[in-house]
Amino acid sequence: MNTIRCLSALALILHAIAISGQSTFTLSGQILGHSGSQPLALSRFEGQESPFAEGILQDGNFKMELPKEAFQPGVYRLILAPRKYIDLIIPDTTGFALRAALDQPESTLTFSASPLNTRWYAYRLWIRQAQERIRALVQFAGNYPDPSATIYRNVTAEFDREAQELNFATIRFVKENKENLAGKMVANQPTPLPDIRIPLAGQEKQFQARYWQGINASDPDLLHTPVLVEHILAYFGFFLQGAPSPEADASLRSAVDTVMLHFGAHPMTARFARQFLTEGFKQLDKPDLLQYLDETYSAKEQCSSDMEDEELKKRLAAYQALSLGMRTPDITIPDFSGNATPMSQLRADTLLIVFWASWCPHCRSMLPALKEQMAGRKNWAVIAVSVDEDREAYTRTIAEYPEFRHYCDFKSWQTAPARDYHVNATPSFFLLDKDRILRGKFADLRQIPFPEK
Repeated sequence: MNTIRCLSALALILHAIAISGQSTFTLSGQILGHSGSQPLALSRFEGQESPFAEGILQDGNFKMELPKEAFQPGVYRLILAPRKYIDLIIPDTTGFALRAALDQPESTLTFSASPLNTRWYAYRLWIRQAQERIRALVQFAGNYPDPSATIYRNVTAEFDREAQELNFATIRFVKENKENLAGKMVANQPTPLPDIRIPLAGQEKQFQARYWQGINASDPDLLHTPVLVEHILAYFGFFLQGAPSPEADASLRSAVDTVMLHFGAHPMTARFARQFLTEGFKQLDKPDLLQYLDETYSAKEQCSSDMEDEELKKRLAAYQALSLGMRTPDITIPDFSGNATPMSQLRADTLLIVFWASWCPHCRSMLPALKEQMAGRKNWAVIAVSVDEDREAYTRTIAEYPEFRHYCDFKSWQTAPARDYHVNATPSFFLLDKDRILRGKFADLRQIPFPEK
């Protein structure tokens, strides 16, 4: 009885999506046993997740008035607490109710007056349990040393039975729900079934090679669900591991090509993929990938007068101005005596320009490695351009590197060299020859082709 009382105290009872007027519909509910005040949020998916409405949970009760004119059929996410949320398929503004325990909102969720969500969550629970069983069988078979043993044959036979049952359940659900969003999401989230009879490492490569089989990433209806974002993140997860190298860069460009191929059959999904990857490469400090995406997949007919495409046009112009073989913008570098020398007049045969900042953890680990790499190199010079605003932190850092030529006007990203070189990530490296012709652009010190000392 105590367990039942505890679950009841944590139960979430929502009387959702009830019509409350001409222009709004209401999302309301109650959390039994809750006291005090905390915010609630409802988000929706327009490619990426975006805020839709806010509310307050006050002493166990909340009520959100949602505008009908802004409503779009799709998946909505009710955020109860950090990492605690419930995804709801809301096809219209007809009301329904749901109930869940707060500590496990998705696995305990039940609905009334919403057969669509009832079917969807029953399938999700069943498939999650089936995946756990299959995962355990795969791990056992992958680690068992004797494939000729009876127990190994029994495990692989059980795997085959589970896999067949899972496939049948998925096909049946999609067939029964082919006219609604639940069916589309399940059809485009196939469960990967590896070849259990090969080593685990080989299974991962197999999964990667077959990732997009059965997925229609160019269905614009899926932009109103989390499915497309999850696929891009999962697929790039294969490639965003390990140290930078020419091979890793080539693999990432190939991943861009694969994603754009699968999303490119419809203009809405193609545009979403390009926007999502653009923002992702900015956040990950991947300027080379951003350039590859822009130059390869930003067709002229996609451009318009909006802010996003104006930024794209500026980036494309910058790539042209700073392409390999072009003469680079000059930088005038003051010395400790206050004298200024244009970069073009430095006598070094090779110049390495590095953009950095004292607040950048990658820069702090890069500078000592660069100092060691440059030791003993004749006819080389480093120009270290900082995008700092903190004069004290900058001065303290450069005191450790007197062999570099330093530049900082404390204008952050608005400093003239950063604008001239179109830098938006630190560290960034530019390799120049004796004629100050650009010979290389790099996002990582390990990518620079230093000659043997």
